[in-house]
Amino acid sequence: MNPDFFLFDHWDIEEGDPFEVKFRLPHTDIAHVDPTTLDKRTAEQHALEFRHSFDDQIGGQLAAGLAVAGFYEACWNVEDTPLNRYMFTWPPSHLSQM
Repeated sequence: MNPDFFLFDHWDIEEGDPFEVKFRLPHTDIAHVDPTTLDKRTAEQHALEFRHSFDDQIGGQLAAGLAVAGFYEACWNVEDTPLNRYMFTWPPSHLSQM
């Protein structure tokens, strides 16, 4: 997943809050989400998220000897996340959906 997705608090966006950058990378829910919200999310059995830069994710694996022979990026549509209005997370053939 593109790390840029994790710059935003999608929980807040779904509740109607403005679409704004809230987090730096790297980021972890444990260290950066307020304790009350974190307790609520874990009680509802939501997964905790750990966000890394591409350099950390891919660069570290390449440095450890991983060879990348191909690449696939999952495609989302505008309904999946408002982020799609601001950066391409789907193939360019879908630009007409913006």
